[in-house]
Amino acid sequence: MKTVHALLVAIKTLVATVAQAATWETTGPNLLSNGGFEQGMATWGVTGQKAAVAVDDEVRHAGRRALRISATGQPGEVRVIAGAKVDPAKKYRASFMAKTRGVGHDPKLSNADFVLDMAASVGLVAYAGDRGLDWCPTAEAVGLSGSSDWKSYSFDVMELQPATTHVQLHLLFHNGAVGTVWFDDVELKEISPRRPSLMLGSAAMDNIFARSEKPQVEARITNDAAPRTVTLRWEVRESRGVRTANGERRVALAAHAARVEAIPLGQEVGHYIVTAELGDQGTPRDHDRLEAAVVPDPPREPCASLGLWPGDFSLARKAGMSWTRDMAFWRYLEPEPGQWHWDLLEAKLKQANALGLKVVLCFNQVPRWESSAPPENAAFFIYPPKHWDNLARFVEKVVTRLGSHVAAWEIWNEPVIPWGWKGSAQDIVTLHRVIHDAIRRVRPDAIIIGPCICDGGLMLKGATFQAGLPLGILKYCDGLAIHPYREPRGPEATFFFEELGQLRRFSAEHGIRQGTWITEIGWSSAEFPWSPKLKTSELDQAAYLVRSAVAAVAQQVRLFNWHALREADYVPDPYGRNFGLVRARIGGPKPGYVAYALCAHYLAQARFVRRLTDVGRACPPNQVAGEAKWKDLRPASIRAVDGYWFEQSGGPLLIAWSISGRQETIELPAAGELRVEDALGSVVHLKPQAGKVAIALSGLPVYVSGLRL
Repeated sequence: MKTVHALLVAIKTLVATVAQAATWETTGPNLLSNGGFEQGMATWGVTGQKAAVAVDDEVRHAGRRALRISATGQPGEVRVIAGAKVDPAKKYRASFMAKTRGVGHDPKLSNADFVLDMAASVGLVAYAGDRGLDWCPTAEAVGLSGSSDWKSYSFDVMELQPATTHVQLHLLFHNGAVGTVWFDDVELKEISPRRPSLMLGSAAMDNIFARSEKPQVEARITNDAAPRTVTLRWEVRESRGVRTANGERRVALAAHAARVEAIPLGQEVGHYIVTAELGDQGTPRDHDRLEAAVVPDPPREPCASLGLWPGDFSLARKAGMSWTRDMAFWRYLEPEPGQWHWDLLEAKLKQANALGLKVVLCFNQVPRWESSAPPENAAFFIYPPKHWDNLARFVEKVVTRLGSHVAAWEIWNEPVIPWGWKGSAQDIVTLHRVIHDAIRRVRPDAIIIGPCICDGGLMLKGATFQAGLPLGILKYCDGLAIHPYREPRGPEATFFFEELGQLRRFSAEHGIRQGTWITEIGWSSAEFPWSPKLKTSELDQAAYLVRSAVAAVAQQVRLFNWHALREADYVPDPYGRNFGLVRARIGGPKPGYVAYALCAHYLAQARFVRRLTDVGRACPPNQVAGEAKWKDLRPASIRAVDGYWFEQSGGPLLIAWSISGRQETIELPAAGELRVEDALGSVVHLKPQAGKVAIALSGLPVYVSGLRL
């Protein structure tokens, strides 16, 4: 009876002790051998009704086997026991998975000595050698009853008698119990005070700071245990690995509380990687990593032609952009005839305008109810409409409702490629005529651009565009919209500047008064799927962005719109996912965001003067594209260095780079010290020697101030 009453005191119904669970965590290996019963009953002993115990190959939580104990209300107990050596100075947690079916008491029993609150339980018994020390006094033994699927159970042993040498875990069916319990994944592990956790973050969206803000990372340290003091160590490196700051400090933590410590970034422009760790003597360490950026303050009068989409408009404005782009998807705005969903798009356009961004709105995607696609075709939205009049009505409705928020209208997105449009060349002409005329009826002075031709080197072919489009389509376009993707090669290797010049001359010859609009361009920082050996790194992406943007501004494009601001985590392949300049899931800038923001800073109010063509060595033939589609654009001579002179209010500005990415050195005349800042914000000052300055160039552009034209 003494044992029964002691057990009655020790056994308690399982109640979640949240504070304790948050304070302690398991460490080290499982001290119970064969806790999953994969080796049958090896290391386990049975007392009482042995016939009630079996290893089950059919019902198990994990692995191949579990333990089954069944009871039918017969007198006597059933115990399954395993032992483990322990250290009485330490604390332990017992845990297991259990499944129950009809566990309870035989209702015919009336002897109160045999009727417990729980018919089955799990607990620990402590031993000093061969001498039992009774049930562990601070263990919360777990009771089981009723029917349930697999559940996780645990209890902690917070104190052992000093003489304890080992413990036994008892899986117990009490006298007179009925039902079945399956046990699996039985563990006994040491526990220790939960280590403080560390998380890096910041007050800025995606950890992107303007210089005038207070650029700092916040280290949030959460302590779920008793008061303690830990050491916080941190390091800040710029994206190419150069350490810019580091430090450490002791931090006093109150019990069950959090504390925030500031890690300064400084105010120098750059893309930074911040790492931090914390720990104290005898406590496991925690660590975290974060990317951050410091960019110039957005200019009051930004460069008139730079844009960024899609994504957060506030980040586009912080980068110094003037433009963004959005889509008027017919199938979403009018999913059923006469059912209009304006809220999302209208709110986005208003937000963009409030931040000072001009918007190009592009029509796209036919709804299923109006599509001429075959029934059940999943790509129904790229087929021509069944009734062109319905398209005209849709466009008029959109322009009437949203026209005050739109600076330019793009007729359609990429109708010249198979995945953009399934109609014929004549259908594309009709598409442009219908949309153009509908816009004009509502807003006669609107800027309308098209036909969104793609793939550099194939834009102009004799008297037609891509896909056999007749040049006559231009009468429906005020500006020439293009998507001149060049990946995986760089802009100079595919004669980007030369092609923009060709289009500029073409526009002048054909009366295209609004010039060239690059409504999409980009390089993905991933392997090129059609040539896996060709990979654009994140630094390559940053370099190509700046080099193409500078060339576009020099060729007086009306819009250079980078695709995309944020990575597309919904795209399954890495190539399509990684065009963005800000990371999708974890947030934080890529180097390209800093490079674009610094480029926008330098090009604000800058006037193009001329291209740098008289320095550097001749470019080796293998550093330019060999594909036939580029040959008509190749100039008579190519230099290994490319660069552009601009005039600013503060004097001349040279933007230059090596087109191959290999280091090149140029010498330029200089009367005084030059300031050279690379595309990621690293600054050096160079003094002339004998009236000249030698400037080392890589594929990453530099901005050189202090020269004379």
